[in-house]
Amino acid sequence: MTQFKTIAVQQDRDVAIVCFRLMSPECGREQEDALGEDLRRLLESIQTTKVIFDLGGVVSCSSGALGALIETQKGLAERSGQLSLCRLDDHLREKMRTLNLEDTVFSIYESQSEAIAAFQRSDLQNPNF
Repeated sequence: MTQFKTIAVQQDRDVAIVCFRLMSPECGREQEDALGEDLRRLLESIQTTKVIFDLGGVVSCSSGALGALIETQKGLAERSGQLSLCRLDDHLREKMRTLNLEDTVFSIYESQSEAIAAFQRSDLQNPNF
């Protein structure tokens, strides 16, 4: 498995679960660049098209980091993949709503298990996916 600086990846059946390593609250350009690079490498290395970003513990998200999340979503969509987010703190979830990203760009769930269950429901509704 590929090693990353800013993320940790685990597999649950056919779903890749990505947890973010704690970065400083004032996420600078260097950290944003490292995150963007890790997410590009993630897309190149994973075999699944189902990905969950577990944002538990992330209390802020700079515009650069948010851009990296959106670019990952676009990359997965090009492969007919899906990206879901889970465990967002209240402030970050409100930011997603304010930017009109919840339910338009990202599906957001309370827990990993809810996000995995949503993928399973999708598989049942779209068996050729």
